[in-house]
Amino acid sequence: MSEIAIIIRCGLCNKAFSGPREAFFVALGAHLFNPARDGRGARFFEAISRHAIQEHAEIYGAAMGLSTRFMNWKVTEMFKIDDPQIADLQDRMRWMVHQQTIRERAGDLSVRASDLARTLMAFMEHNTNFAEIEKYAQGLFEGSLSELRDRLEEPDRYPVGDNRKPPEERNSPIIAV
Repeated sequence: MSEIAIIIRCGLCNKAFSGPREAFFVALGAHLFNPARDGRGARFFEAISRHAIQEHAEIYGAAMGLSTRFMNWKVTEMFKIDDPQIADLQDRMRWMVHQQTIRERAGDLSVRASDLARTLMAFMEHNTNFAEIEKYAQGLFEGSLSELRDRLEEPDRYPVGDNRKPPEERNSPIIAV
């Protein structure tokens, strides 16, 4: 059987674990579990889970609590609930998940704002037509806001439905075993 092994390290104590790379694709839902292929991967995840439970119980417990809250939130999202307090709780849970999973923060926007202002002022030095200035400014700001939105929302990072295809059908370097 062809298998790619990896070594991972606990981010809390630096303990090393080795196991099949494919196990992550099963655990994270990219591949369906196949007992004939994924038994070693299941044992690998049991080992790292056991480590997390035994050595980092408080953090593991908090993670399990969050996963339960997330599951409950997804269930309540299936129902129309007119109670404003519950709607607020649902939105707070959505916001909490968003805060924990956002890849990139907007950061200090003053530098970008200064760049945009200088660019617009330079354009205005050579152009006094208000309609052209307005059109230029709109394009400048729209482009900047679109870039910021795309960096935060990552709309094209992963094509919809791509992760459920077998590796050989999605141009992936993963070796199917």
